[in-house]
Amino acid sequence: MLIHLVRFLKDLSIPNLYLKYVHHLSRYHVLANNPTEGALALKLHANTLNWSTSVDPTAAHDMIPLLPPLQEGEHHLRGWETEFERKEGLYLTILELLEQGKAWEHAIVLCRELSHQYELTHDYPRLAACLRKMARLYENMAMVERFPASFYRVGFFGAGWPSGLKGREFIYRGDEWERIGPFCERILEAYRGATLIRTTGDLRNDRRVQPRSIQVVSVTPVVRSTTLPMPLVPSAAPTRQYYRTNEVQVFTFSRPLRKMKAAKKPARPEDAAVAEFLDLWTEKVFLITQDSFPHLDRRSPVVRRVKYTLSPIENAIVAIRTKTEQLTGFQRHTAPAVQAGQEAQVRQFTMALNGSVDAAVNGGIPMYRRAF
Repeated sequence: MLIHLVRFLKDLSIPNLYLKYVHHLSRYHVLANNPTEGALALKLHANTLNWSTSVDPTAAHDMIPLLPPLQEGEHHLRGWETEFERKEGLYLTILELLEQGKAWEHAIVLCRELSHQYELTHDYPRLAACLRKMARLYENMAMVERFPASFYRVGFFGAGWPSGLKGREFIYRGDEWERIGPFCERILEAYRGATLIRTTGDLRNDRRVQPRSIQVVSVTPVVRSTTLPMPLVPSAAPTRQYYRTNEVQVFTFSRPLRKMKAAKKPARPEDAAVAEFLDLWTEKVFLITQDSFPHLDRRSPVVRRVKYTLSPIENAIVAIRTKTEQLTGFQRHTAPAVQAGQEAQVRQFTMALNGSVDAAVNGGIPMYRRAF
C-alpha cells in the first residue's frame, strides 16, 4: 500500500521520492472522497518545511532560498517559491480539504499556526482573513451537525490469505451512516471469493474456518476522557459527539458467555427470567490499533488485544451507568429550550425515560432487585 511505501521512503531519507508518493497518497484519498485523510497526507509535506522567508543564496541549510516548482498537478503549487510561500500554500490546500471533511478541530490547529506566522511578519490582511476563518470554524463546531462514523473489526482467517493478511485483524472506519450490511458488501467486493463470518467468536486458532474467511464485527470506540470538553457546557455537546468517534485508538466489543450448567426449569416464569439473567456473563474485548483515527488510512492494524470477563452484577452496573449517561445527555440537550420557554424536542427523552422506569425488555431495575 501507498502508506507503507511513504513510511519506508521517509525512513530511507530520500526526500524527492518521499514527497512524490506523499502527493500520490493525498490524491488517492481525495479521489476516493476521503478529504480528511488526503489533508493529513499532504500535511506530511508541510512538516518537512520551515517558516522561512530568506532568499539569500548563502543562507544556512535550514534557510533554503527558493524551492523549485512542484510537478504539474500537485495541488496547483508551481513556480519558484520561498519555504514560507510553499508551506503557506500547502496549509491553505490542507485547510480546504479539512473543511470538506468537517474536521474543523484539525483545521483550527493549522489556523492558529498560520495566524501566528502572519502576526510575526505583520501581514495583517491575511491575519484578519485567517481569524475570520477560525471564527467560522468555531461556529461550525458548535452549530453544524456531524454524523458519526461506524467502526468495524475485520479479521482475515484461513490458509488462503497472503502472509500480510493471514491471521491479522484491522479496525476499519466506515463511511457516514454506513451500517454493517453495506460495509460487508464493500469488503467482499474488495476481496472477492472470500467467505463472510458475522459471529463474534475467536477464530484465530480455529482450523475449521474456510481458506479465505473474513470476520466482521461492529466495534465501539473507547473515548479518552482528556479529549472531551466540560460536560456542563451545553454548547459543547456537538464537540463531545465528535470526539466520541475521532482521536480514538481503542475499540471494544462484547460477546456473551454461559457459565452455569443446565438446571431444572423453574416453576415460575419470573424465576426463570432471574435464573437466565444470573447466567449472563460477558467477555469484553478491547482492541488497540497502531494509529489513532483519523490518520493516513481508513484502516489500522490491531497491535494489542485485552479481554475481561464481566459478571452479571457488573453487567447490570454498566447498563445502569450507560442509561444514566444517556438520560443526562437528553436532559442537558433539552434544558436550555425549556428554560427559555421554547418548544423542545423531548420525544426521545420521554421514550428513554419510560423505558428506564418500565422496561419491556430484560426487566430493567425490578429484575436487578430480584436477582441481587
